Amino acid sequence: MSKGIRTPKENGYIIFESDEIVAIATGFKSSSANTKTGGMIQTWFLDKRINPAEAVKTGADKAVCFDCPFAGGQGCYVAVGKAPLGVWRKYQRGGYFHLIDLTLVAGRKFRFGSYGEPILLPIGIVRAIAAASNGWTGYTHQWRQVKYLAYRDYLMASTSDADDALARSFGWRTFCVTDSETDSIVCPASAEAGHRTTCEKCGLCSGNLRKSPRGVVRNVAKSIRIKSHGIKANAARRAIAKQVAIAA
Repeated sequence: MSKGIRTPKENGYIIFESDEIVAIATGFKSSSANTKTGGMIQTWFLDKRINPAEAVKTGADKAVCFDCPFAGGQGCYVAVGKAPLGVWRKYQRGGYFHLIDLTLVAGRKFRFGSYGEPILLPIGIVRAIAAASNGWTGYTHQWRQVKYLAYRDYLMASTSDADDALARSFGWRTFCVTDSETDSIVCPASAEAGHRTTCEKCGLCSGNLRKSPRGVVRNVAKSIRIKSHGIKANAARRAIAKQVAIAA
C-alpha cells in the first residue's frame, strides 16, 4: 500500500448533510459496476424526505437536480431505482458514517455527481476532496449562476447545442450532449469513440483544473462532447430539441 493511503472500513460515507439533502460517496471498498466510469468513487445527492424513484415520478427530484433538462424522467441516464434508491434506503437505516478522514480518498479518482447536482456540495469540500484525491470528474447544469462560478475549476458545464457557446463564453469547459460536430473532443469513454478508455483513466472532465504529479494544475484540454446515450437517449434528444427551440 502506498504511503499516506489508508484502507477504508466502510464502502460509503456521508460527505455533506443539510436539513433536506444528503451527499453520500460510495465505492471506497468495492468498485462501481459502471463500466464507463470505471472504479471511481461515486457521489449521490439525495433528498432525505422522499426516495429518488418516487421523486422522479412526482417532479420532486428538482430538489437535487434543479432545472436539469433531463430531470423528471426526461432523458436522464441514471437508473434511479437502482444505485440511488439503494443508497437512499441504506441512509434511512442509519447505514452511513460521516467521512472525517480524507486520506481515505488518496490514490482514488472521485466522481462529483453520479446522481444529483454537485454544486450542492460546498466549494470548500470540493476543493478539499479534489486536493486529497488522485483526480476527479464532475458536471453541472448551474453554470449560468454567477454564484457558482468558483465551481468552474472543478466541474464541466453540462450543455447542448443551444447553450454550449454561452457556457464557454463564461469561462467554463463544457461537456456537450450533441449529435453535431463541434470544436471539442469526443468523449474517449463513449460508444462513438469505441469505449477506448474509462472516465477513471481519462480524467479530462475535471473543469479548469486537473491533478498532476506536481499537484493541482491548469487543465488546458479542449471541451468534451458525447451523443445522447443510454436507454433514454430518445427522451434526451427530445429534451435537447426543446432547449434549442426555446433558445431560437
